Amino acid sequence: MAVEIMSAVLNNSKATGRAKLVLLGIANHQGDNGAWPSIGTLARYANASERSVKRDIQTLVELGELAVEVNGAPTNSQYKSNRYWVLVSGVTAQVNDESGVTAQVIRGDSSGKSGVTASGTQNVIRNVNETKAKNGFSHDWFPDEDEFSKLSNQYPNADVVSEISAMIDYLVAAGKQREVKDMAARFRTWMRNADKFAKGALSQRSNDEWFVKPEDRIK
Repeated sequence: MAVEIMSAVLNNSKATGRAKLVLLGIANHQGDNGAWPSIGTLARYANASERSVKRDIQTLVELGELAVEVNGAPTNSQYKSNRYWVLVSGVTAQVNDESGVTAQVIRGDSSGKSGVTASGTQNVIRNVNETKAKNGFSHDWFPDEDEFSKLSNQYPNADVVSEISAMIDYLVAAGKQREVKDMAARFRTWMRNADKFAKGALSQRSNDEWFVKPEDRIK
C-alpha cells in the first residue's frame, strides 16, 4: 500500500521542496491504520531539523494533504507518536473523528463512502492545531500560525521556536508532562515567565537589551 501512496504523492501532491519529502516519508510508512513515524525519523529522511519538519507538517495540513491525530499512534507506549494520514488525490484514508466514527474518504473525489466531501475532511479529521490546543502534553506540539505570529510580535527579541523546545525539554526533564492540560496555555505562561526573568528584554522593541538564553536560565 505504501508504494501506491508514495506514487500518488509524487504525481499529485501540491507540496514543494522539503515539505513534499516529509510527505513522502510519511507515505512510506502508511498502511491500513495510518502512519506514525517519529519526528526524528522524518527529520532524518529530510536531512532537516525536527523544528523544520514540524513546520512542514503544519504546511501539509494547511494544504489539505495530511491529517494528524495527535498522540494517535496505536501503540502501548506511555507517550505516543502522532498518527498521520496522507490525503492527496487517489489515496483512500480511514480517519477517526473525535466521536470515534470512521469516515472513509478518497481525496480528490466529490465524496467518500461515508458521504463526506473531500473539501470537508478537515471537519472530520482532527485538525492538528485545534487538537493540540485541547490536548495535554505532546513532544511534537507547535503553536498554530496565528498563535505563533502573536507570540513573535509580543516577544520580538525571543527565538520562539527555541523557547518551545526549551519548554518541552524542561517538562520532560522535570517529569511534569502529566500536569499539562493545555500546551498553548502552558507556553504562554512560559513566555511570560521568561520575559520576567529577562527583565522585560524579550518584549522590548530594542535589539540591544540584555537577554538570557533558555539553556542558561535556572528553572
